[in-house]
Amino acid sequence: SETENIAIFTKYNKSVGNLDLAFGARYDSTDITNGAGLQNNSYSGLNANIVTTLNLDSNTKVFLGIGQAKRVPDARELYFTSFMGNVVGTQNLDQTTNREIDLGYEISNNQFKAKIKTFYSQLSDYIYIEKGQATSAFQNIDATVYGTEISGEYYATDDVIVDAGISYKR
Repeated sequence: SETENIAIFTKYNKSVGNLDLAFGARYDSTDITNGAGLQNNSYSGLNANIVTTLNLDSNTKVFLGIGQAKRVPDARELYFTSFMGNVVGTQNLDQTTNREIDLGYEISNNQFKAKIKTFYSQLSDYIYIEKGQATSAFQNIDATVYGTEISGEYYATDDVIVDAGISYKR
């Protein structure tokens, strides 16, 4: 199979006082063709996000982001064939649409940086594999994912950085 993607994108950043605004958008058109006589697929979609950051002082900030992203099925999900010749892929899958909101807090100085972030994500047409299915094992389902992440860096020396992170997703 062959995947061809054409995209156009834009990005805009603006700071007003202690508020930073970042906006990005991308439009994609994707064609996936299969030389084995299976169904060809075409997808298009708008991806966009906006992130606002409030700089409480030179070392501390709070951020909020919202966005939408689309993911097309890959060739394995569409066309995978088992060793027995069964088409395990599902040729008529829709692309996944992810709508997400992020909220976080970050503090940093010359010796360390620490960040905590939480997110909530709604996925429509999420591509899910049903194990044990002989044919068309991949399917589109709606899903919700949420969680939090805590990360940090300690600048021990100019050459040594110690970083760690932990996350929870459901």
